[in-house]
Amino acid sequence: MSTRKLKLDARGFRCPKPLMMMQHAIRERPQGAVLEVLSDDPVFESNVRAWCKQLGHTILSLEKEGEVWSLKLRKGS
Repeated sequence: MSTRKLKLDARGFRCPKPLMMMQHAIRERPQGAVLEVLSDDPVFESNVRAWCKQLGHTILSLEKEGEVWSLKLRKGS
């Protein structure tokens, strides 16, 4: 399995699609893999915080520029 950084552009999709895309992208990656995501979903921040907490992923950064959220997370156990 690759440990390279994954990038996912989820702009234009609304909940729950961005989280589903993230789950699919990170599912087969090893613990510690990094995923970068762009999303313009208005509820992305609250959803991603809850999703990471529930699944044990670590948010490395979560920033908003204009209408777009930029997330970097590390896969947990």
